[in-house]
Amino acid sequence: MKQKIDYSIGEIVTSISGRDVNTNYIVIKNVDDDFVYVANGKTKFLEKPKLKRKKHLKSKNQILEVIKEKLVSNKKVYDEEIFSAFRKNNIDFFEKEIECQKKM
Repeated sequence: MKQKIDYSIGEIVTSISGRDVNTNYIVIKNVDDDFVYVANGKTKFLEKPKLKRKKHLKSKNQILEVIKEKLVSNKKVYDEEIFSAFRKNNIDFFEKEIECQKKM
């Protein structure tokens, strides 16, 4: 049985698989049960967010409320806002080391 993973808009997540492993993002939009769009204002921008499988992400159990409110109410959000929100909340763009998924 497939485990359902839910991420909220505005939630901080870390990539645990792929070329961008250990990169922190904010969830911009839930696409369906398997995919979300993510951005971080530095390497992936809001104009062209990254489509990422939910199972390739790990939650940091933190939500950027200011960004979430703007995204939910369809107000314009700028990459600089995400960038400064990361800095203000002491969130690095790249994790030093996290446990990555291994294929068996």
